[in-house]
Amino acid sequence: MVAYTRLNPNIFRGLSVTNVVLWVVCTGLVTAITIRYTNLGAGITENAVGNLDFVYAGLWSSLSYGIAGLVGMCASYTRRRKQMISLLVLCGIGCAGAIAAAGIAGYIAVYITHNKDDVNNTICHPEVLYPPVFTQQQAEEDCRIWAILEYTLMSYSIAAAAVNAVLLVCIGVAMTGPKVHSNLV
Repeated sequence: MVAYTRLNPNIFRGLSVTNVVLWVVCTGLVTAITIRYTNLGAGITENAVGNLDFVYAGLWSSLSYGIAGLVGMCASYTRRRKQMISLLVLCGIGCAGAIAAAGIAGYIAVYITHNKDDVNNTICHPEVLYPPVFTQQQAEEDCRIWAILEYTLMSYSIAAAAVNAVLLVCIGVAMTGPKVHSNLV
């Protein structure tokens, strides 16, 4: 059995727990945004920006770094080569997915922020296409909350990308560095 001596189990465990927490937070944010705000009153052809949430990039990427966090917590106790390789792959996928989720959430948030006063903007003013459900003030407040949720998802996705990048580097250094052959791990 090979022991990876350069990998501090406490730091490794802490980063893995952080991955699981980010998984729960990002999944909750994506679920809330999708249930409440996606395609807010606009049809599929009228509002391409609102439909970007249907990609569920935050959901799929958070699933990959959530699983990486769970595998990482197990691997922090007994570090086996197969666990480390699967964790390396999951952290790479999680890092790439978190960057994609941050990009999509950031694009939607910036779009909402810059276009929320535009009366022809169907993302914040669904009454352009359908009968008014909200007053003008309620629509603006609802749009502001949506933008805040998107900015929050973007910031948590950036944090998840950073955590996964650090884990990726730590695991890569541990796997390529010197190894101690022993029966004790």
